[in-house]
Amino acid sequence: MKDLLATRTRFLISVFGQGDINKSSVAVNCPSCGKDRPDKKKLVIKIDSGMHHCWVCGLKGRTLQYTIKKYYPAKISEYHKIFKTEGNLQLAVVEEEIKVELPRGFLLLAQNYKAKDPDIRDTLDYAKSRGITQRELWYFKLGACKLGRFRRRLIMPSFDYFGSLNYFAARAIDSDKYIKYLNAKAPKKNLIFNEINVDWSKEVTLVEGPMDLIKCNYNTVPLLGSTLNKNYLLFQKIIKHSTSTLMALDPDASDKAHKICTNLYSYGINIRMLNLKGYEDVGEMSKKEFENRRKAAKPWAPDQRLVHMIKKIRSGSLI
Repeated sequence: MKDLLATRTRFLISVFGQGDINKSSVAVNCPSCGKDRPDKKKLVIKIDSGMHHCWVCGLKGRTLQYTIKKYYPAKISEYHKIFKTEGNLQLAVVEEEIKVELPRGFLLLAQNYKAKDPDIRDTLDYAKSRGITQRELWYFKLGACKLGRFRRRLIMPSFDYFGSLNYFAARAIDSDKYIKYLNAKAPKKNLIFNEINVDWSKEVTLVEGPMDLIKCNYNTVPLLGSTLNKNYLLFQKIIKHSTSTLMALDPDASDKAHKICTNLYSYGINIRMLNLKGYEDVGEMSKKEFENRRKAAKPWAPDQRLVHMIKKIRSGSLI
């Protein structure tokens, strides 16, 4: 057993570099967030199983299979040999990799701008009605399908920091569709929608849905809902980079927006709040109107949440 632990420890050091070793784990530099700080050993790996977790960016897994395959593909064969060796240690459970794939038959609308298929034409017309230009069809890589359950839906893919597909959202173009969105089956808290386009050194706008991106400045991230806390990769990235944030959630999510602001503010993040008065969401605005309101957005402070709660009490909406 000691020999097996020693073998696995040597392997981990050969892959991740020198680390802090104790009896059951090793702390090494994280391949996801530690490139700029090689002295920080925030990725902790259990030697017996490969279970790991980074306390900065949240990279984690029950085994190392996916992490090594992603960051150190040349080491994956050696990993399988060493971590699947029979011995007194409990064998590592192979972690199922959640692989996101675009719907079958996906095609880029920008490449089919003059398509004759009626469903594709209608999808393009819907995109135009949302203020989407041909340039933005290319920029956001918007697509559609001719057949199947994703037919007559505007599909927006998402790509992570490395350019790999990590999510997609498919919005129905017909108002009578019972299900407005069909989305990829991937844990939302573990991804950042279109991080490939995000500049963390500049203010990031937070919105609820992918279609809100069309009306916003390009440094915008949708929450894919209205929840964001310290367990979310997006929250951790904002904290890591001390990224100023513009909150632009829908008015009906104002309670959640103030809660998110409170949590971010507690980590020293500068926050501004967009005024959405007169609109149900950012997607209803024109791009010019959004830009005007973005420039006019005021800094957020904790007393604003208190004022918000008092107004709810006075209106009788808070029990």
